[in-house]
Parts: sequence; C-alpha cells; structure tokens
Amino acid sequence: MSLRADENGTPGRRSRGVDRREVALRFWQGLAVSGAIVMLVTVARAEVVNVTLKVDGMTTTGCSSPLAIQGTTTRLPGVRGASVSLERGEMTVEYERDEGDLEKLISTVERMCPVRITRPPSR
Repeated sequence: MSLRADENGTPGRRSRGVDRREVALRFWQGLAVSGAIVMLVTVARAEVVNVTLKVDGMTTTGCSSPLAIQGTTTRLPGVRGASVSLERGEMTVEYERDEGDLEKLISTVERMCPVRITRPPSR
C-alpha cells in the first residue's frame, strides 16, 4: 500500500477503497491493451488451412468411430476444428499452418485409432 502526506504534511495511508479501485482499473486497462495486442499478433500470423482426408476403417462405435477420431484430432496443437463423416468415409480438418503439422496429425490419428488415412498429394 502506498503512503501519502495528508493536509498537514504528515505521512499517512491512503484509504483502502480508493487504492483498490485504482489498482483494479489499471489492471483491467492493461489487460485490455495487452489482450488487444496479442489478438492482433495472433490474427496477423495465423494462416488457416482446411483439408479433407479420406479415412478407411471407421466403425460406428469404439476407437475407430467418428467421435473418437474427431476427439483425437481436435486435441492436437494448431487444430481449430474437425468433422468426421462415417457415411462419406472422410474427415475435414481446419488447422493453423504455422502451428499444426498435417503429417503429424495423420500419424497421431492412425496411431490412436485403428484407421488408415490417405495423404493428400504433395504441392
């Protein structure tokens, strides 16, 4: 807590209510500014990629179900979202190119779920 001189020049303590409000206000102002800067930096550098992959060996339940494959995929770094279709035998993944590695994603899903994913052609 900071000290401040009163009308007579005698050091004294600030009232707790004023001090807390000032601290809270400065905290939220600083957080808002730093959050805005972080958001701008994140948005500026994130290139989002959508890719659809063919998935063979999916079943309706268990480790190779669409729900299990989607859960495994969405927990990986850089993945923003995933949807899996048993009827079409494919999954669509939305990931950030800078943070997500497609080959790592495919190998992780194949290791965790007993399925085979067809890799897209190299560009």
